[in-house]
Amino acid sequence: MHPGNIPVWVAQSKSSRKRLFKSKPHVIFLDLGTTVELSKSDKSNFKAVALRDGRTAAECTLRLSKQHKCPDPKAFIEQVEEAFAF
Repeated sequence: MHPGNIPVWVAQSKSSRKRLFKSKPHVIFLDLGTTVELSKSDKSNFKAVALRDGRTAAECTLRLSKQHKCPDPKAFIEQVEEAFAF
């Protein structure tokens, strides 16, 4: 998958509060191509994204990246968790 196959849909809302998103966004996975059975870690990552669990999604991403060069994994996890918290 690539970013072009993962659009985010946000419904229009009449709310007057100023927020980045006026309603909960929906992540849509398109064009998955070949059908395969997901590994346990892939299932965990997809589930974390679907449930808006930023901490688990970030931890799974770091685990999937065998030779990641993230200079500050703790900050990465905190930032992803914060992004999912809206």
